[in-house]
Amino acid sequence: MNRWVLLEHKILSSKLIDIHYDFLVEDQLDCLTWKFHEIPSLSKGLVKIVKQPNHRLVWLSRIEYQLSDNRGLVKRIDHGIFSNISHNQDSQELKIILNGKLLNGLFKIDGNFCQLMKNHKEIEALNNGMNSLNLNVLLGFDLYIKDTFNLHIISTPNRKIITYTIISFVDVKLRFG
Repeated sequence: MNRWVLLEHKILSSKLIDIHYDFLVEDQLDCLTWKFHEIPSLSKGLVKIVKQPNHRLVWLSRIEYQLSDNRGLVKRIDHGIFSNISHNQDSQELKIILNGKLLNGLFKIDGNFCQLMKNHKEIEALNNGMNSLNLNVLLGFDLYIKDTFNLHIISTPNRKIITYTIISFVDVKLRFG
């Protein structure tokens, strides 16, 4: 069903309070689970994340729960449905789109780090390269010219590049946007 949940886990002891967050993603019979100490946000870069043993599906529906043996209090702070972009268990990589209040956007886990990104289409283009033929359709003119040398530096809102360059064997064009 593609559910996910972000749980705040507080462990109270006489000397200190340990707070961490458990991120669970539904995976058929149980939940893939990770732990981190700070909540990823759009303004932060990479956040350290640690893979944990899979948790039971019941955690997807619990709102608050006191654990036995002084293991702390768990409280749901965000949840929703995710769209799967890619999941490779061998490489410990997961890319999903989340629709929560705190976690909203492309959520990427790669090994021991995670990152929340705003525009999954832009990130996919940067990670995988953009199909130049699709750019012709998006822009409404022929940016990519078949059978000529094309070099493109494409601006993206987050990188604040304001120019792109088209170099071909026939001519050189510089456009500002």
